[in-house]
Amino acid sequence: MLQDPGYIDGHHGEWLIAPEEFESIAREYWQADFAIHIHCTGDLGLELALDTLAKLQSEKPRFNHGYTIEHFGYSTPEQVERIKALGAMVSANVYYLFELSERYATHAVSFERAYTMSRLGTCVANDVTVALHSDFPMAPATPLKNAWIACSRQNAAGNIAGIEESLSVIDALKAITIDAVKILGMEDEIGSIRAGKRADFTVIDTDPIEGGEDALKEAKVKATVFEGDIYPVDPDHR
Repeated sequence: MLQDPGYIDGHHGEWLIAPEEFESIAREYWQADFAIHIHCTGDLGLELALDTLAKLQSEKPRFNHGYTIEHFGYSTPEQVERIKALGAMVSANVYYLFELSERYATHAVSFERAYTMSRLGTCVANDVTVALHSDFPMAPATPLKNAWIACSRQNAAGNIAGIEESLSVIDALKAITIDAVKILGMEDEIGSIRAGKRADFTVIDTDPIEGGEDALKEAKVKATVFEGDIYPVDPDHR
């Protein structure tokens, strides 16, 4: 569901769940102190999610509540400011920016909306915690490529879709490591390397900090370390 202006062909979207039913269900989980994750693709759906969060906060204020916008397709800068003000987080799927933004621009929602899918640069500027997810099996589970997409904003047509919404290499790496586990509520266990955490990490053959965003796309995994045990990757089965 989109705010005005809607789809360029004049058709209307559909709610995955009716607004009044969504609010009722969200309230039940909120009152029970759950972290609630909301799948939002259209910016009208995002507006509903944020309006509901504001209402729930007024009924029962909570801190570090874990309310997370998943997918994060279309949004406005004002909605990102509300996400920050309400203490919510974002788990975005940038692969659809890569795969679908050109098609959406010409056949569905126009270039402005399609090219600002996954409005992550605005999120980071507003100090919103951002993670990247794959939506596997609907999209490939390739976190390093997703990090590259978030940095380059290059789509499958070879066009740059909204460079102002790009992430730095550092922020993209955080979005697939420490910030991702913040959204899972596991930042005290994994996501960074320090004493007291599980030794879970991936070894790659290049340094994206030195190599820049293209190094994210071209990096090869050499090994994984899980709870301190090393598992080398067979180069013939990458």
